[in-house]
Amino acid sequence: TFSEAVNSSTFNVAMVVLAESSGSISMYALQGGQYTPVSPTVISVYIASNDLNNIKAIPLLCTSRQTTYIVPQPMVADESGNPLLASQPVQAIGFIPDTNRPLVISFTLDLNTNVLTLSFNETVNAATITPARSEER
Repeated sequence: TFSEAVNSSTFNVAMVVLAESSGSISMYALQGGQYTPVSPTVISVYIASNDLNNIKAIPLLCTSRQTTYIVPQPMVADESGNPLLASQPVQAIGFIPDTNRPLVISFTLDLNTNVLTLSFNETVNAATITPARSEER
């Protein structure tokens, strides 16, 4: 939400930079995505899959409302052509966490090297993967 009407045709998704806190060094600039003007002061951004996976790979970034900020960048201009001006990062007013479970989308098994390689539909924390023991019956 912007403080005044913006010219949505000047919006640049690549200028959207997310940060973990107002003084954070953990930041991520969106590489792509689509946007839709919702009202004169609101623009909705659909985050591209690769960006979403990259964000999830950065510990603590965008894991709660308290760790989700936008860093001031000239991402849009108002109706008079003045670029966005903010002095400090802005914290999210709402946050919906990721509740989707990762899915295995493919795998390879090499019986010569004893290696099983799994591919998931989203970024996963490798430290949380716990192989279950299966016994033949």
